[in-house]
Amino acid sequence: MNEVAELELPTQEDFHFDLRTIFQGTIRVALEVVLEEVIKEMVGAKKWERMGQRVDRRNGTYLRRLVTSMGAIDLKVPRAREGGSAGSAIVGRYKRRSPEIDDAMVSAYVHAPRPAMSVRSPRR
Repeated sequence: MNEVAELELPTQEDFHFDLRTIFQGTIRVALEVVLEEVIKEMVGAKKWERMGQRVDRRNGTYLRRLVTSMGAIDLKVPRAREGGSAGSAIVGRYKRRSPEIDDAMVSAYVHAPRPAMSVRSPRR
């Protein structure tokens, strides 16, 4: 009866992983809500709503992977039959990375250590 339950505290790595997962989910949900609003304006009606002034019809979704500073996020991008997709309005037509990632990649390339180049005299 004197059993003491040992509580194992999460490591800092576990905490960062869990926090990153929560942020990725939050970013995904926020972007998908914005994409739904854009497609609603494009189509002229909400999802499953029947209206006479409808401009277009929905045509399902497709997955788009977006690389952000929090990691890769898979978005469900809604599309319309004639109007295209809502993704190009929010994410960009061919964008796969956020500007922060692009800036980090350029910075890493520019500031990367370079091997010393030896100068040789041309052979004759």
